[in-house]
Amino acid sequence: MSSIYLIDFYASSGCSFFHRRHVIGKFIGYLLLLLTTVFTSSLYRVGILLIVALTLLFIAGIPLKQALKWAAYPAFFALIFALAQLGSGLLPYLTLARAVTAALFSIFFFTTTPFPEFLSIFSGISKGLVSFLLFSYRFFFLLLSTVEKKLRIMKLRGGMCWKRLPMNLAKLAGFFFVDFIDRSETIYQTVALRGFTGQIFITSNKRFQFTDLIFIVGILFLISGLLWI
Repeated sequence: MSSIYLIDFYASSGCSFFHRRHVIGKFIGYLLLLLTTVFTSSLYRVGILLIVALTLLFIAGIPLKQALKWAAYPAFFALIFALAQLGSGLLPYLTLARAVTAALFSIFFFTTTPFPEFLSIFSGISKGLVSFLLFSYRFFFLLLSTVEKKLRIMKLRGGMCWKRLPMNLAKLAGFFFVDFIDRSETIYQTVALRGFTGQIFITSNKRFQFTDLIFIVGILFLISGLLWI
């Protein structure tokens, strides 16, 4: 199975200090660190933020090897921009460092915050949007599981041969289109029978505590210290 499932697993099963923090506090801290990373023009400061991101992941109990694998995906796309910036001094390295650091902070947030808990932030804004994202979240993992099974079957039957690959992929896309229309109708009928009215109410069972405030203040001190460097 794709390692993307591990993000949800780490978020749901973890019990570290950061897993126990209120989602609002973590989200504010995440945004502060992310914005600082994006708008920092010093490679030295981004390097410090990279160490901070790795330290947070380590304390949260997230395997650093796996986190770096996930961070390699945005780094690959950032490499395209970095190559276009060759000859501009340290700018290419800064672009890559920003991409990896921002990705690691994002991985830290989503591996310590269950997705339904994250959606509770927007529950007071639009319950329709929350319902849509929650169903999309469920379908995303169903899609990954189905794609992996079908590709494995196609490979075992010799369907990955380059001569037949385009036609087989087209057939596979048609299958997924019909299959997910059927699944969406089935799921909608099921939840409608259970009283679904188009809105799902999500609330967090955690309360904003003094330690959450300390977490935010600590991040603000870190950012202030970086600005003085």
